[in-house]
Amino acid sequence: MLWLVHSAWRYRKGILLGVAVVAELRKTAKDFTKEYIRRRVKEGLALGMALVLAQVVLLMGALLLVALHPTLLTRLIGSAVLWVLTVYNLHRFFTATIPELFAVRKTLKGKMGYAMKYFLRISLITELLQWNLLMPALCLIVAAATRTGLGMRLSYFVPWVDAYRLLSNLQ
Repeated sequence: MLWLVHSAWRYRKGILLGVAVVAELRKTAKDFTKEYIRRRVKEGLALGMALVLAQVVLLMGALLLVALHPTLLTRLIGSAVLWVLTVYNLHRFFTATIPELFAVRKTLKGKMGYAMKYFLRISLITELLQWNLLMPALCLIVAAATRTGLGMRLSYFVPWVDAYRLLSNLQ
């Protein structure tokens, strides 16, 4: 046992250098991983905000069209816009959001998640709750609520039922 202490003392500079290098690599990997997580979340929030704002503009246009010219045709156009946006959002939810959540869950349960959690000491929740990510997330929530509120002013089925009744009466 004494030979181990003697060897450690003899090579102390090399051991200290090795420990310093490993600590620096760990710090660099930690910073890189944190920045990667933040960048990916920001990109996702930016894309989400752009999509929601485009949808709000489309719904505002349809609502304005229906308000200015309340005819069956404009109500059908408004309903069609509402249907297209709903189908698009459902498609995006099932083909992008859910698979991404499963991929994150799988990654966090694997070796990479273990390395992030225990070796690098990175908490995904802590990284997501940074102020620079909370503000775009809050804006996204407000925009989605606005989109939902605008969509409630248009009807999915009533214009189509009215058009069907009108066509039935013509025949």
